[in-house]
Amino acid sequence: TFDDIYYDPDHNIWFGPAMNRAYYLESKVAKYPRVIIDPRFADKLAEYNNKKYGSWEINGSILKKDEDGLYYIHYLNSYQLGFNRIENLDLEDNVLSLCRAELLKNRVTPELRKSINEKYEWLKKYILDSRPYDDLFIEFGNESN
Repeated sequence: TFDDIYYDPDHNIWFGPAMNRAYYLESKVAKYPRVIIDPRFADKLAEYNNKKYGSWEINGSILKKDEDGLYYIHYLNSYQLGFNRIENLDLEDNVLSLCRAELLKNRVTPELRKSINEKYEWLKKYILDSRPYDDLFIEFGNESN
Protein backbone atom coordinates (compact mmCIF):
# COMPACT_ATOMS: atom_id res chain seq x y z
CA THR A 1 0.00 0.00 0.00
CA PHE A 2 1.02 3.62 -0.06
CA ASP A 3 0.34 6.24 2.61
CA ASP A 4 1.94 7.91 5.61
CA ILE A 5 3.67 5.72 8.18
CA TYR A 6 5.49 6.66 11.35
CA TYR A 7 8.02 4.92 13.55
CA ASP A 8 8.38 5.50 17.28
CA PRO A 9 11.92 4.32 18.19
CA ASP A 10 11.26 4.66 21.92
CA HIS A 11 8.51 2.06 21.76
CA ASN A 12 9.71 0.24 18.62
CA ILE A 13 6.33 0.58 16.95
CA TRP A 14 5.12 1.47 13.48
CA PHE A 15 1.78 3.25 13.07
CA GLY A 16 -0.25 5.38 10.70
CA PRO A 17 -2.63 4.99 7.77
CA ALA A 18 -0.22 2.83 5.74
CA MET A 19 0.25 0.42 8.65
CA ASN A 20 -3.50 0.21 9.23
CA ARG A 21 -4.16 -0.45 5.55
CA ALA A 22 -1.37 -3.04 5.31
CA TYR A 23 -2.77 -4.87 8.35
CA TYR A 24 -6.26 -4.83 6.85
CA LEU A 25 -5.00 -6.16 3.49
CA GLU A 26 -2.98 -8.93 5.14
CA SER A 27 -5.67 -10.03 7.58
CA LYS A 28 -8.85 -9.60 5.54
CA VAL A 29 -8.02 -9.52 1.83
CA ALA A 30 -4.89 -11.58 1.07
CA LYS A 31 -6.53 -14.86 2.23
CA TYR A 32 -3.57 -16.96 1.06
CA PRO A 33 0.13 -16.91 2.08
CA ARG A 34 1.04 -14.09 -0.28
CA VAL A 35 1.99 -10.43 -0.12
CA ILE A 36 -0.63 -8.57 -2.13
CA ILE A 37 -0.30 -5.17 -3.72
CA ASP A 38 -2.97 -2.76 -2.53
CA PRO A 39 -5.72 -2.96 -5.18
CA ARG A 40 -5.92 0.86 -5.07
CA PHE A 41 -2.40 1.02 -6.52
CA ALA A 42 -1.88 -2.23 -8.43
CA ASP A 43 -3.18 -0.93 -11.74
CA LYS A 44 -1.15 2.27 -11.37
CA LEU A 45 1.97 0.21 -10.70
CA ALA A 46 1.31 -1.97 -13.74
CA GLU A 47 0.70 1.16 -15.85
CA TYR A 48 3.96 2.71 -14.61
CA ASN A 49 5.91 -0.45 -15.47
CA ASN A 50 4.31 -0.55 -18.93
CA LYS A 51 5.36 3.03 -19.62
CA LYS A 52 8.86 2.77 -18.17
CA TYR A 53 9.81 -0.77 -19.23
CA GLY A 54 7.37 -1.60 -22.02
CA SER A 55 5.81 -4.35 -19.93
CA TRP A 56 4.21 -4.74 -16.54
CA GLU A 57 6.63 -7.60 -15.94
CA ILE A 58 10.08 -6.66 -14.65
CA ASN A 59 12.86 -9.19 -14.12
CA GLY A 60 10.53 -12.02 -15.01
CA SER A 61 7.21 -11.80 -13.27
CA ILE A 62 8.04 -10.24 -9.92
CA LEU A 63 4.37 -9.20 -9.77
CA LYS A 64 1.70 -11.74 -10.59
CA LYS A 65 -2.03 -11.40 -10.97
CA ASP A 66 -3.86 -14.14 -9.12
CA GLU A 67 -7.10 -15.86 -10.10
CA ASP A 68 -9.03 -13.51 -7.80
CA GLY A 69 -7.68 -10.47 -9.68
CA LEU A 70 -5.27 -9.37 -6.94
CA TYR A 71 -1.62 -8.66 -7.73
CA TYR A 72 0.94 -10.20 -5.40
CA ILE A 73 4.71 -10.34 -5.06
CA HIS A 74 6.00 -13.46 -6.79
CA TYR A 75 8.64 -14.34 -4.22
CA LEU A 76 9.74 -17.44 -6.17
CA ASN A 77 10.41 -15.41 -9.32
CA SER A 78 14.17 -16.06 -9.20
CA TYR A 79 13.50 -19.81 -8.89
CA GLN A 80 11.21 -19.71 -11.90
CA LEU A 81 13.92 -17.90 -13.85
CA GLY A 82 16.31 -20.75 -13.02
CA PHE A 83 18.43 -19.23 -10.23
CA ASN A 84 19.46 -21.22 -7.13
CA ARG A 85 17.93 -24.40 -8.50
CA ILE A 86 19.36 -26.85 -5.99
CA GLU A 87 18.43 -24.79 -2.92
CA ASN A 88 14.98 -24.08 -4.28
CA LEU A 89 14.40 -27.70 -5.27
CA ASP A 90 14.95 -28.63 -1.62
CA LEU A 91 12.56 -25.86 -0.63
CA GLU A 92 10.00 -27.14 -3.12
CA ASP A 93 10.23 -30.69 -1.75
CA ASN A 94 9.94 -29.48 1.85
CA VAL A 95 6.98 -27.20 1.18
CA LEU A 96 5.11 -29.83 -0.82
CA SER A 97 5.68 -32.37 1.98
CA LEU A 98 4.40 -29.85 4.52
CA CYS A 99 1.32 -29.17 2.39
CA ARG A 100 0.53 -32.88 2.07
CA ALA A 101 0.90 -33.40 5.84
CA GLU A 102 -1.19 -30.35 6.75
CA LEU A 103 -3.95 -31.22 4.29
CA LEU A 104 -4.38 -34.58 6.05
CA LYS A 105 -4.78 -33.09 9.52
CA ASN A 106 -8.11 -32.90 11.27
CA ARG A 107 -9.18 -29.45 12.46
CA VAL A 108 -11.47 -28.37 15.29
CA THR A 109 -14.29 -27.31 12.98
CA PRO A 110 -15.15 -27.92 9.31
CA GLU A 111 -14.91 -24.16 8.69
CA LEU A 112 -11.39 -24.03 10.09
CA ARG A 113 -10.39 -27.10 8.07
CA LYS A 114 -11.75 -25.50 4.89
CA SER A 115 -9.98 -22.20 5.56
CA ILE A 116 -6.63 -23.81 6.35
CA ASN A 117 -6.85 -26.30 3.48
CA GLU A 118 -7.54 -23.49 1.00
CA LYS A 119 -4.30 -21.83 2.08
CA TYR A 120 -2.25 -25.02 1.70
CA GLU A 121 -3.87 -25.84 -1.65
CA TRP A 122 -2.99 -22.33 -2.88
CA LEU A 123 0.59 -22.71 -1.62
CA LYS A 124 0.94 -26.12 -3.28
CA LYS A 125 -0.33 -24.74 -6.60
CA TYR A 126 1.93 -21.69 -6.27
CA ILE A 127 5.00 -23.87 -5.70
CA LEU A 128 4.17 -26.14 -8.64
CA ASP A 129 3.38 -23.19 -10.93
CA SER A 130 6.71 -21.57 -9.97
CA ARG A 131 8.91 -24.35 -11.27
CA PRO A 132 11.60 -23.11 -13.65
CA TYR A 133 10.45 -22.49 -17.20
CA ASP A 134 13.19 -24.69 -18.60
CA ASP A 135 13.07 -27.28 -15.84
CA LEU A 136 15.37 -30.14 -16.81
CA PHE A 137 14.79 -32.19 -13.69
CA ILE A 138 13.10 -35.55 -14.09
CA GLU A 139 9.87 -35.72 -12.15
CA PHE A 140 8.90 -38.91 -10.42
CA GLY A 141 5.18 -39.15 -9.74
CA ASN A 142 2.62 -36.45 -10.11
CA GLU A 143 2.79 -33.88 -7.29
CA SER A 144 -0.26 -31.99 -8.52
CA ASN A 145 -2.68 -34.68 -7.31
